[in-house]
Amino acid sequence: MAENHDDIIQLEYQHILFGDLALWNRTTTREPGELKYYLAKEGEIFKEVTAITPFDWHQEAITRVVNAINDRLGVTISEVESIDEADFHIIIEDSFGKGGSINGPIGSDNREAYNQLTKNFYELDVQFRMNAYAGAPQDYNAPGPADPIEMTDEYKASWERTFAHEFGHLLGLEHPSGLTDGDYAVTQIAGAGETSISNMGINHQLEDGSLLVHFAEFDWEALELIWGKNGETPPILKLDPLSRQGDSVMGQLVSIAETSDETFKIDGNRDDYRIENYYDESLQQTNQSNFLKIVSLTDDLGGDIGASGDFALIGYSAIEFNDTTYETNFNEELSLLSYPQLDETRVFLIPNGRTIQGTESFDTISYLGSTKDSYSYSSGIITVGTGDFTDTLKDVEKISFKDGDVLISKYSLSETPDSTKNILAAHSETSLSGTLNFNSGDNIIILDGQGKNYRGLSGDDNYFVSQLLPKSTKVSITDTEGTNTIQIPTNTYIDKTLFTKNAARLTLQDGREITINSADKFSYNVGGNKTDGTAGMDLTFQEFALVFGISDVLNSSGAQTGTISDLYII
Repeated sequence: MAENHDDIIQLEYQHILFGDLALWNRTTTREPGELKYYLAKEGEIFKEVTAITPFDWHQEAITRVVNAINDRLGVTISEVESIDEADFHIIIEDSFGKGGSINGPIGSDNREAYNQLTKNFYELDVQFRMNAYAGAPQDYNAPGPADPIEMTDEYKASWERTFAHEFGHLLGLEHPSGLTDGDYAVTQIAGAGETSISNMGINHQLEDGSLLVHFAEFDWEALELIWGKNGETPPILKLDPLSRQGDSVMGQLVSIAETSDETFKIDGNRDDYRIENYYDESLQQTNQSNFLKIVSLTDDLGGDIGASGDFALIGYSAIEFNDTTYETNFNEELSLLSYPQLDETRVFLIPNGRTIQGTESFDTISYLGSTKDSYSYSSGIITVGTGDFTDTLKDVEKISFKDGDVLISKYSLSETPDSTKNILAAHSETSLSGTLNFNSGDNIIILDGQGKNYRGLSGDDNYFVSQLLPKSTKVSITDTEGTNTIQIPTNTYIDKTLFTKNAARLTLQDGREITINSADKFSYNVGGNKTDGTAGMDLTFQEFALVFGISDVLNSSGAQTGTISDLYII
């Protein structure tokens, strides 16, 4: 806040200077240090604003303001005859009694500048709008006069001063009430107390009682901090957000690489951060896919930044963490976000109405919402979100919401048997010992207690696991050749399960225990029956383990007991 002396709030330069990013944006004109404008001609329309032919006194006032700037500052302002040559355009309109404005996405707010970092100043739709009768005392809501009116010298001077004020914005000056860059002198442009003299504020009264023509000396000095004096290299051209790590943007930090092969260093481990492709719909027309958003999972970024929260990296080829280096891939779909420290199939999802196809491996989606968001599951297809932000996930096994994880299985067990199907029962109360070795053909191997160990050979074998086994029987399956299937028919009761990354133990009703060696090499058919043609559902080992609540079994360490048990295969 500015100091107040004798009811006069003393302005300081930073109170009327734009933030650095917004200033730096002004260096991206067609020619650095030059601002070229196109004066709209009669009847030309820009965003529903229709231009009129400027009065002679308008032209004269514009020329005086431009000449004063060119004479004092190290910037060159010039008029061009084609809008294709211009950095911005000036429109004189006839909205009666109103002042002027700069319409465009590059105000003093660093948020606006940040959103436009991949565009040059001249590519933006910057409209410099001035009402032909600015300062006139007529009703602002009334239409402009049908015929030109003769303006008094007082109102013409007011128009010229307003024009200079708007040009001040174009050159990088803000109102002393501007809040978005973190400094201000007053909280509103009017009615907030008297400030020292500035055309960017409301005090235009000079000490001799006259009014400002263009800028106060204070304004000129602030402009010199941006553009330098006539004949000097403009200081603004030395602004280099490309080498800085620390511009505050909506609570974020932004860092832009100077070269395409530059690496950004973070003093932290990869698992502590989420890396997203930054997406901005307004920038999608340009190549902005080299935007990365970094989210701290520990809320402590540390490293070169020394900040917390989120920030953005633009144009970097890699991010170097303490434990690994993340190589950026700007060709990835913007909705697919990588997390390589966890596994290659893990992706992050920005709700944006996208379809994400999972892989044959166990896939995890980290969803940037909560379990309170609507989601549903049917036949391997998950929909998450509502309205325009509904995403479709295919063959994905786990969704990590902000407030908890949800495991999604292609198949679910049942609390009750299927009454339309038989429940198999053992035809013998005793089992035999020894090993049953089968031939190299494609065998249907029914586990019925005729041996303790069932061993297939090189064929593609189908192992039928059911309650045909005698009660309390313990058997094992070993088959390392061929493409083999464990088939569990409808109405088989699963009492409990035990999994490792390469083995499984199924305990059926009445203590029937089946150990599957090299279980990760088998496929699993649930609800099928090879003998009567019932198809059932085919699952991978990971998908089969997930049926019993075991997540990502292939990456598990040690044995895990299934959390889903005492249910039927149907």
